[in-house]
Amino acid sequence: MLYILLVVFYFAACFKVIFGISKNRAVLVNLGIPSGMLLLCQSALLLFAIPIITPLFPWPVYISEGFPIPLTILFFLPAVLIAKHINSKLPAGGYDYQRTALGTIQEVLWLAAAGAGCILAIAIFRMALGSLSSVA
Repeated sequence: MLYILLVVFYFAACFKVIFGISKNRAVLVNLGIPSGMLLLCQSALLLFAIPIITPLFPWPVYISEGFPIPLTILFFLPAVLIAKHINSKLPAGGYDYQRTALGTIQEVLWLAAAGAGCILAIAIFRMALGSLSSVA
């Protein structure tokens, strides 16, 4: 139950960032970021759903329990690389609306870190639960 609540909050945060990028699109385009790259970043955020949702479905054991953690990190990598590229082109200072747009792009990096942490926490919880069930 706690995991489902965590998934709901994580997806709400993902969609908040996707809509934040849409809201700040004009500012980012004026700062020199191509509109296609922003669309690609929004699309890459949708890849975050795959490793987060995998434990919820009754997949075969080799997918749900044996899904290697380095492979799950690959789902976060495209959005992180695109966000880092966009972040390197944006000025650090500027007007308030420019800093807001920069903050929205930096939220992509924080979401990727939170998703990777969530996957790691699930793996640790499963290992602990498995060791408890083997003792009993």
